[in-house]
Amino acid sequence: PASQPASQPASERASDRRQRGRPGGGTSERHTRDADQQRNRGMAAKLDGEVRSIGRGSRTAIRRTTLAKVSSFYSKARFQDAESLAPVAVSKRCEVADRLLTVFRRYEDDIVQQYFWSRDYAQDFMCLCQYMKTVLSKEKAFFKLKGPVHVFGDIHGNLEDLFFFREKLWPAGMDVTAGKFLFLGDYVDRGMKGLEVLTYLFAAKVCSPHKLFMLRGNHELRYVNGWESHYKERSFLWQCKNRFGATLGAKVWRAANSVFDYLPLACSIDESVFCSHGGIPRFNLSTSAGWSGKPRDTRLDDIAGISLPARISPARIGQDADDVDEEEEGSTPQDNLFPWQTSLAMDLMWGDPCPSNPGVAADGDQESRLLDDRGFGPGQRGGAAIMFGQRAVDEFFCNNNFSVMIRAHQANSAGVAVTKNGKVVTVFSTSKDHALGENCTCAYLLVEDLRVTAVNRALDHLVPVRHDPEAAAPRFAAHIPAGVSATPKNGQPSSPKPVAQFGLQARALSKGASQAA
Repeated sequence: PASQPASQPASERASDRRQRGRPGGGTSERHTRDADQQRNRGMAAKLDGEVRSIGRGSRTAIRRTTLAKVSSFYSKARFQDAESLAPVAVSKRCEVADRLLTVFRRYEDDIVQQYFWSRDYAQDFMCLCQYMKTVLSKEKAFFKLKGPVHVFGDIHGNLEDLFFFREKLWPAGMDVTAGKFLFLGDYVDRGMKGLEVLTYLFAAKVCSPHKLFMLRGNHELRYVNGWESHYKERSFLWQCKNRFGATLGAKVWRAANSVFDYLPLACSIDESVFCSHGGIPRFNLSTSAGWSGKPRDTRLDDIAGISLPARISPARIGQDADDVDEEEEGSTPQDNLFPWQTSLAMDLMWGDPCPSNPGVAADGDQESRLLDDRGFGPGQRGGAAIMFGQRAVDEFFCNNNFSVMIRAHQANSAGVAVTKNGKVVTVFSTSKDHALGENCTCAYLLVEDLRVTAVNRALDHLVPVRHDPEAAAPRFAAHIPAGVSATPKNGQPSSPKPVAQFGLQARALSKGASQAA
């Protein structure tokens, strides 16, 4: 050190250095890291001021390199500290994902809005998709989770509702929030922010692969999210081409669908709650014959046996998606699955519970006319869609020790609906773009200690909400035992009771009722 007296012998100076942990006269690793972090913060503040100096009214296009420098200084310091716990976190993919999450924290800025319409964003998104596939390649088509788990239904490009949940449930990040987060599919189409929804969820998954889990829905199929002639401007393919042009937009669309091929199809929570986007699979006799000749239920093994990535392409509804793939690949994409595996995957993504008629005393009387002897029948959506009844649910639960099923796929104005004697719970996490009226809300489910808690968004909070640091954490006052149905009132679910100050509401699904509307 410069303050060291020159008259001090060299041996004493070396002894002092060893006592202070500075061998060889160099600076310690800790002091070096602190100095680097302090220098990086100063440079980041300078660059941040440079970005802000562009101004809200400026037409200057965003400079991705500047934003990358601003956020990468923070990400380097963050991941250097975690290097001993997660060595993979210091790779470039985490820096890209963390930078995108940093951009979302300033989403309302005009300069950030320009970025989401730039070619730089398209390149970042396609790079993120490559790293997302690397993360998902370690997951199987069927996996198991332990509670607590926050379960979300369809998002459909509704960034406002997704950010509402973010601000109220994980404002400081998923890593420091108790529990895991499970999304049941349908992230794109209908809403106009499908790209932003995918970017946020993909970045969060890359940064926190052990906290966030995503399933595949029917809108994660090429022939659905590429059906421009049906969805028009609300088609995911149309939105990609409208934002980036026909050529680059098609590449972005293909990159997103290549990630969808890696998404799992189903999971279980605490080995008692079955989760999928749509329904339960039909019984496959060709793979279920035991040694005694009697059929055994192998459906969970069949799901887990599906090899990912899986390009699921049943009989097509429209040809728009095929035309886009042919531009690059020269031929229509084909399945890499056996026909019975494609049928099983379609059941998980497209299935619906058989509708109940309030005028019929027993559901079985109505289902017997619509379903086969195992409780399955053709769905009302047409095509490969099926519906399942009470008999199918009871048999599947009995054979696999499940007590309740959580699914999405069906819109409802209350955000949560319960059917099949309380054994099937449907959750919908978007309040827009489904023609359900102004009083439509969204919800999510908390699965903890073999209980299911339904929490929906208060109607008076269906506006963009900024996070209030002084707001209290959510208090889940109402718990619902698994397998208990909702109490209907005049054909509608009972009114929710407020349990927190910031607009989340919960309602108990009480015992003694048949099912919700």
